[in-house]
Amino acid sequence: MIGKFFFLIPLWVATAELRYSNTIGDNAVVEPGSWLWGLGDVGDTISSTVGDVKLSDAVVGSDNVWRQQLPMIEPSLDPKTIVSSSSSSSSSTISLKNILFGKVILCSGQSNIDTIVVDSVYNNTAELATADQFPNIRIFIVMNSQDDGHPSSPSLDLESSPLQPWAEPTSENLKFYSALCWYTAKDLFLSLDSKVPVGAIQSAQGGTAIRNWCPNESLAECPQPSNNAGPGDHAAYNMAGLFNGMIAPFTTGPTKLSFVVWDQAESDSSPQTPFGYYGCQSVSQINSWRRWFVQPTLPWIFVHLQPYTDTVSGQAPNNLEIGSALPEHRAAQLQALQLPNVYYASAIDLGDPLSPAMNVHFRNKKVLAERVIGAVLKKHEQPPKFLSQQVYTEAKVLRAVITFSSGGDGELFFGNTTDPIGQSSKDCPSIATDAGIVCRAFEIQTNDGSFHEAKAYLTDDGKGIVLEAELNDGDITNGAYAVGSRYAWSSWPLAILFGGEDGLPVLPFQQSVNRPSPEMAVIE
Repeated sequence: MIGKFFFLIPLWVATAELRYSNTIGDNAVVEPGSWLWGLGDVGDTISSTVGDVKLSDAVVGSDNVWRQQLPMIEPSLDPKTIVSSSSSSSSSTISLKNILFGKVILCSGQSNIDTIVVDSVYNNTAELATADQFPNIRIFIVMNSQDDGHPSSPSLDLESSPLQPWAEPTSENLKFYSALCWYTAKDLFLSLDSKVPVGAIQSAQGGTAIRNWCPNESLAECPQPSNNAGPGDHAAYNMAGLFNGMIAPFTTGPTKLSFVVWDQAESDSSPQTPFGYYGCQSVSQINSWRRWFVQPTLPWIFVHLQPYTDTVSGQAPNNLEIGSALPEHRAAQLQALQLPNVYYASAIDLGDPLSPAMNVHFRNKKVLAERVIGAVLKKHEQPPKFLSQQVYTEAKVLRAVITFSSGGDGELFFGNTTDPIGQSSKDCPSIATDAGIVCRAFEIQTNDGSFHEAKAYLTDDGKGIVLEAELNDGDITNGAYAVGSRYAWSSWPLAILFGGEDGLPVLPFQQSVNRPSPEMAVIE
């Protein structure tokens, strides 16, 4: 385990006052078997106790770091006091109070993690009013930066005090905490019958690209695009800088985690970022974080991109170029699912055209958190996925019969509409249609490459759908026939197909085949 730390750059001289890491403090939640660590004088022996349990002594290394493994204490609501002392002086004694043993989660990514409870989430007044009813959930916020202040090499410890030290939630401190991280922590706590403490670490920065969050060895595994490492004001962030300053310090112990919630892809969803790059880098990122945290199977849940035009309601869209690439980038995100213990929480149906903080920042974080926790607790039962389809043309009608993977015992259903589907592009939010976005649910593709809006019917067994679209006279004259179909394939689609035991959104898909004749074809 210790061998990995040669990457880390110490920030201290050989003489250091005995202290704990900035990643921990009074009121923290720690996982049984995690690591307690801090700084001291090189060669000193550090003795620590957790309540009446004595830990194995540790010797301060040449990097001024000492670390001790915490006992496998059963998670409980009973707070502990940790006391540590140095052999160099009887007065060198420090302590941590009100420490709980339980579950710890890490929420990271860009601005949709940073979206705070008070600003732009639904029912925030009621949520804040009940915050103090959950003293056994603890929150922590890593200080981020609005400039290129992150180190070029991994840091041993957080270079500045946390923006929010470990604390019990209150109506005041929760105002400025990540809404998604809070709802996820709260749902986890409630799902464990309110008997297991939950600690939630927020370490995120708006407007940042995936490469900012990857260690250097991970970046070397994927060809890096030539565009900036982050859009707008954040273009100057050095590659790996956010990992070095905001993630690496948690690996010095390392901090033991129950899972990671990752919400970041918007800054990489431009035509200038190759789709294949994001898929490669996300796989490499997950593998590298697991190495650094010394948790080879650390569960990882990512948010599958929501609809957005990157604009404020009532104003003209300002970033249509980015929006045009969203369907492909959503597909690129899914490459991470090839790894074990990696899952997704879909936001494809959570578009928020009236969001006051630009519609890229959707407000329904509560539903998204429910999907995160549902995935964690059910070992990530996912909704049905595209399996195969038959496409054919009869007279003026294009047809596609699509079957899906089982997705558990639940059947497919249409949300907020009827069967056959009555919703069409006219039902899309004006912020999308005004932008000229093709906003549809189902479409059938013809051999000339065009797409035709289709109605959808459920099959009798509830495990598939039938699509139908009518050809116009010009299409018939030109010999058009069906070659494929797609669903929710737009920056802002009509996402209205759900399924599985929990009624989750079905993933967008686009499948077609190059065939020279209109005979029936099977596409898998």
